[in-house]
Amino acid sequence: MNQLLEDIKKNEYSRFYLLYGDSDYTINNLKNRLRKALNFGEADMNCTIYYGKDLDLQSCADMIHTAPFFNDKRLVILENTELFKTSNDLSDYLKDSPEFTIVLFLEKRKDDDTKKAIINKNNKLYKFVSKNGVVIECKKPNKDEMTSFTLIRLKESGKAMKKSTLTYFLSQVHPNFYNIKNELDKLIAYVGEREEIKTEDIDELTCKLINNQMFKMIDEIAMGRTDKVFYMYRELLELQINVNVILANLRTHFKQLLEVKLSDRAPRSEVISKTRMQPFLYGSYVGQAERFSYTTLRVMLEKVCDYEYKFKTGQISDVLGLEILIIELLGIKKEN
Repeated sequence: MNQLLEDIKKNEYSRFYLLYGDSDYTINNLKNRLRKALNFGEADMNCTIYYGKDLDLQSCADMIHTAPFFNDKRLVILENTELFKTSNDLSDYLKDSPEFTIVLFLEKRKDDDTKKAIINKNNKLYKFVSKNGVVIECKKPNKDEMTSFTLIRLKESGKAMKKSTLTYFLSQVHPNFYNIKNELDKLIAYVGEREEIKTEDIDELTCKLINNQMFKMIDEIAMGRTDKVFYMYRELLELQINVNVILANLRTHFKQLLEVKLSDRAPRSEVISKTRMQPFLYGSYVGQAERFSYTTLRVMLEKVCDYEYKFKTGQISDVLGLEILIIELLGIKKEN
């Protein structure tokens, strides 16, 4: 148990806490548990939040020194201010801060854009907080922590997974608590009243989400709408789908479109059997295949297969490789 949870349990608090790291879920969970322990709701006059780099230090200091209203404590939250990587005088304002105010700093470990560290341990404010308060690094969860988190969530929801299914599930999701919770919630809703969540449920739900996005993205490729294509691509990334899975689904999708194109005069049942597609998708595939020539589909399929091989053999990186592939697919459609 970390120090903040110990303090909540004892109802004895430090004046300063710094929570930072890669686990947004852990940071927000600890923040919410502290607010709940102090009986602060969503809009409480004794809880003030400052967000971002444009912080007025004097205004913040004044709030820290303001006595709480009908409460023993005041909570001042400073979120993503980057005060721990820049030179500032906030520590001077904090030296004589009152015991009734808790100052809670929340920071990411690295900047999302530059990937540079936001926490500098030689920073004046960092040294002050680490000496006079509590510093907690919230790291990405390891395998045991993710397993424990998943099992607790399943138990709370009255659901269960076999050990092999749990291992498979964790291999398919991005390794953070937020994503695990979101994907679990989808699966719990998907299986309904059934208690056991099976591997097939994971595959079917993932497949439905990817197929929906894949149809949209390939429609936009057919129309040559670059902005829309990359919007759909970013949505796929937000689903935290593994790159191997995206490439495999692209390959399957173009292969099925090509087979539909080649079988335009064949009976519907024969095409469905040959392509192994869901019958209700047949009309959508026929409509989409009409947007491409046979040559275009063949070249696109070859390009996807080439990139899939290069990715598996480590010749290209994941996200950058996918972006280049999308650009090349758009180029192929434009040329044909």
